[in-house]
Formats: sequence, structure tokens, C-alpha cells
Amino acid sequence: MMSSTDLARYIFMWLSLSLRVALAQDSSKNLDQLVAAAKKQDYQAALAIGRIDSQASRAALHDVMESLAKQYGDRAYDIYTGQMLSLALARLGDQKELSRFIKSLDNTDPIAQDIAIRSARYVGGAEVVDKLLTFLDRTDQVIGVHVIAPPVALRAMETLAYLVAPSPIQPGEKVSLADIPKWKRWAETRKPNE
Repeated sequence: MMSSTDLARYIFMWLSLSLRVALAQDSSKNLDQLVAAAKKQDYQAALAIGRIDSQASRAALHDVMESLAKQYGDRAYDIYTGQMLSLALARLGDQKELSRFIKSLDNTDPIAQDIAIRSARYVGGAEVVDKLLTFLDRTDQVIGVHVIAPPVALRAMETLAYLVAPSPIQPGEKVSLADIPKWKRWAETRKPNE
């Protein structure tokens, strides 16, 4: 069961994730400053580092993650900055964090799963697309302890539209269960690693 505080935190996390994309535009010049800020638990800095696809950014993210692990032990992933670092590393292809993220897509808590599916827009990649395609057959309404949510297939299709090109539907377009055959046809003709 998710408390209202956790729900608010997850909603804030998703909004922050969506709004911070622009932060990384000029950040390759400021990697050292971003690392210092991320070590002080500035999640925006962690996301900005994740937008820089370089060996130095990967090393910086690992350095910050190790710093959090030393400070908080197993609870490092419970800290918002730790969650953002994990997403950034997954985005850059770190297998441990990518596996962790893909596993989060199967979360049994409907709210946490919804946030993970939305976060897939940031993480991206062929493995994430593969996982989201497995949700196309999940067309039943999701009923949780305190939540009734639309079918997972809808959220998966919405997210997939942002991750692939050309997409069977336009990003931001309202989706329905009637769009599932379009996605299945797309998946059949998909090139490997797309």
C-alpha cells in the first residue's frame, strides 16, 4: 500500500523528470560542478549528468552512486537522488541499473508501475521497448488496494510512441485498446535493436 506522501513523491518525481530534460543541454561543460551537486543529493544534477552520453558522465554517475551507497548503505535507492542516479545510469546502458529499471516495470503496485512506465520515456532503449511491448496484452483495468487504473496496455502504448520512430501513433495522441493491433503489426516488422 502506498501512502499519500509516497504518491506525492512519485508524482513529483515524474513531473521533475519531465521538466529536467532541458537542464542537460549545456551540461557537458559543467560535469565537475554537476558531480559536486549530485553528491549533495541534487537530483536535477544527477539527471543532467545522465543526459551526457560519455565515458566521463558514466564514471561520474558511478562515483556519485558509490558516494550515496557509502553514506546510506542499502537505503541509497530509497533516496530520491539515488533513484534519479539509477535512472540516469539505466539510460546510459549500465546493465545493473537497466535490469533494475526493467524489473520495476513489473511492479505490482499500480502507481509505482505507472511511474516506471512513464519514466521509460527518459530511460529508452531497445530492452525497454521490448518490455513495454509485452504489456500490449494487458487490457484489463488495474485494481489496486486504493487505486483503479486504466489497462497497462494504454500507458505502454503512450510511452512507446515517444520511444520509437516511426511510431504507429503520434506522441501525445490519445490511445485506445483499438490501437493494439497497430502496435503488434509494428512489432512484427521491427528491426532488431530498434
